[in-house]
Amino acid sequence: MNAQMTVKQGVLLVNLGMPDDTSVRAIRRYLTDFLIDRRVVNISPALWLPILYSFILPFRPKRLVANYAAIEIDGKMPVHIYNKALAQNTEANLQQAGHSIRVVSAMTYGNPSIQAGLETLQSEQIEEVLIIPLFPQYCAVNTAASFDKLAAALAKKKNLPKIKIINQYFAEPDYIAALATSIENAATGAQTHASVNCSEYLTDDTKLLFCFNGIRKRQVDGGDPYPRQCVQTAEAIAAKLKLSPYQWLLTYQPRIGAEEWLQPFTSDTLKNLPAQGVKKLLVICPGFAADCLETLEEIDIENKAVFMQAGGVSYNYIPCLNDQQSHVKLMKTLIMANL
Repeated sequence: MNAQMTVKQGVLLVNLGMPDDTSVRAIRRYLTDFLIDRRVVNISPALWLPILYSFILPFRPKRLVANYAAIEIDGKMPVHIYNKALAQNTEANLQQAGHSIRVVSAMTYGNPSIQAGLETLQSEQIEEVLIIPLFPQYCAVNTAASFDKLAAALAKKKNLPKIKIINQYFAEPDYIAALATSIENAATGAQTHASVNCSEYLTDDTKLLFCFNGIRKRQVDGGDPYPRQCVQTAEAIAAKLKLSPYQWLLTYQPRIGAEEWLQPFTSDTLKNLPAQGVKKLLVICPGFAADCLETLEEIDIENKAVFMQAGGVSYNYIPCLNDQQSHVKLMKTLIMANL
């Protein structure tokens, strides 16, 4: 009697993406892929494409060179570094636990693409693939966009693997615990005495700010659960840290164009807080799995300047989970529960 064949399993950890490097050409290529997506800019192509190709792509990439250069690490983009390390460390952790599961990094936009990730897995005879978009709160702009890219990649193949998809993990206990620990460590590090916990650190003049990426209000009106899940994530972390409702805030950013976006806006809130007596902030972005332009440049540089110029005294940005061991543990939990 033949032994039953073991199904070879693999995982794609999918993040949003970044340009391959800081050159104008690479940034333009990335922006084209990103901004041509109807999930990102839901405007009639007849109206949008002339604007994109005539007014945005010829000029915006040049203005972004310095921004990307300010956050690159040894000539590479942070998301690429952290996502690859997260995949490698998760695979190694699974192997140590006796599970032979291949874990590969992929991006919705740019490289390595979802199609390239699938081809890597299929070249290794992987028969069952778990897709984990690294967007904890479901959002059509991010999560569904990655599914669109997956569908397009699969449409080109004759022999399809068995596919499983995780579309959200905003309330996963390991996710909440990992972020709570990061916040607690940041609060402890801000004190001379390590015995001070987060709740004790967040006094009348000190708050914890949860900053999430903004989306258009009409998207929410259309049924997107994103803001509800953002609030649930923040509430779960606050409960884990035993915080009162007065010790934390939630904001969204950025806003683009004249449409109505989710509020309150991060920049407006930061301008007003010092006048309200809030002089110190711990800032975290739970919606981002890895640090990128939005967190490192917009949140930790631009928005920090807004707060400090308005009279703030201390602004402590807490990095994303990136390739931390707690993030590896979360990925392992999700993988073992779904494969």
